[in-house]
Amino acid sequence: MPKAMEGLIRMYENYLQKINQGVKNITYDIKNLYQYIDRLPECAALVSDKGAFTPRGKNWIKEQLYAKLVSEGSAPKKQ
Repeated sequence: MPKAMEGLIRMYENYLQKINQGVKNITYDIKNLYQYIDRLPECAALVSDKGAFTPRGKNWIKEQLYAKLVSEGSAPKKQ
């Protein structure tokens, strides 16, 4: 699942580069990433669980993105 989360982050960063052409340093926070995910018409994950696949929605994806960014030191920990 980490590769899928990396792919979503990369997709968002590519979107930011496209709408901010010519800007060298683009910054965003987790709220911006969440808003991007919410605006996607379709965004889901099929997660393998004991030989079956379980569908997961946007809220689950956001939790996974947050956990990934916290583990990398890129997002503040929840208090």
